[in-house]
Amino acid sequence: MRGTPLVLVFLIAVFTANAQVNRTPVIGDRVTIGVDGGVILPSSQFTASNFATISNTAKIGAYPIDGYHYDAYLGVKFSHVFGIMAQYGENTGFVSAEYFAGPYLSVKVLKIRLEAKVLAGLITSNYATFSTNTGTGYILDAYQNGSGFGYCAGAKIKYTLFGGVLGIGAGLNYLSSDIKYAGWTQTISSENVTQALSNGSVKMSSGLVQATIGLSIDI
Repeated sequence: MRGTPLVLVFLIAVFTANAQVNRTPVIGDRVTIGVDGGVILPSSQFTASNFATISNTAKIGAYPIDGYHYDAYLGVKFSHVFGIMAQYGENTGFVSAEYFAGPYLSVKVLKIRLEAKVLAGLITSNYATFSTNTGTGYILDAYQNGSGFGYCAGAKIKYTLFGGVLGIGAGLNYLSSDIKYAGWTQTISSENVTQALSNGSVKMSSGLVQATIGLSIDI
């Protein structure tokens, strides 16, 4: 939820700007299609709970991971400002895919287009395998594939060209997810002795900031 106040501030700014422009839509200004790419930065450390334990309180050491993000989206407006957007995205580092949909708004002021979105849906994840050197051996943590609910709140500013058809933009998103992995295996090797522990389902919550640049076509 850390990114929510920033999005609310952006929404207020968009509505203020919209009040100063002509409310008659530009002909054809109904559909936006675009792609984005950029970097991801963990805004909160990953946490995990091992539900296979009797006490249900064990914590698994998880790691914040930097990486890259890209997405493709389609938005259709049903009024001068508001519309519905569908988005597919991927994050590297721990390899997750996003299948999102939800409301967005878009306002054009001269050659500047301001956009905001709040999307939600399914996230699938292949969490990275980690090896920790203990000095006398290693500890290897491996997770099965997982999936769960996530949401994305974002804001973008675009400079438009060719009569507003082509947009070059920079955006900032906050993504929150709650993913359940089917299982977790820990292998401990020390002084020529190897022990493998198999555990039940694991649930992880995380927050990511995505900083992107991209291109769009608005028709």
